[in-house]
This record gives sequence, C-alpha cells and structure tokens, in this order.
Amino acid sequence: MKTTYTIILTNCSYSDDIRYSEVFDRVPTRQDVEDEFVTISSGDHPSRTYTVISSDGGEVGGITCTESEYDEENDKWVDEEYSWGCLN
Repeated sequence: MKTTYTIILTNCSYSDDIRYSEVFDRVPTRQDVEDEFVTISSGDHPSRTYTVISSDGGEVGGITCTESEYDEENDKWVDEEYSWGCLN
C-alpha cells in the first residue's frame, strides 16, 4: 500500500481547533501548507502548529509559529517560527 500524507493544523488557544488538509500522495511542502491554509503564521492564536503525518503513523515535518513580539510601527504581532523535516 502506498504511503499518503496529511497536514494537521492545531491552534493552541481557547478553542483547541484542529483542521486537516486533503490527503497527498507525496510528501507535502511549505507551499502546500500555504495552499491549504492560506498562510503560515500564528494567526489570531498564541501559537499554531502545522504537522505532516504519514499514513504509516509517523511525523515527517512540522512548523510551529508563536507570537513573539509586537511591532508597534506596523501595528501587528511578529511570529517566531520553528520548522523541521519536510517543512524546513
């Protein structure tokens, strides 16, 4: 059986919201994350994690974005990003 992959978006917030991408027949890239979820950022949450899992049950990559500081000049939060594996 061929291995497939799914991107899981987890919001660390009041809602503990989890969303799933379409199923990929290849290892997803950062561009696939943006295509599925519009942007790679913490959004309106303290942090947000994008994780790629395989149908074999293993994690093959991920990105965690966390609000780190407020940019007063541009009136927005700036994210700190940690990425690994296929999303690095």
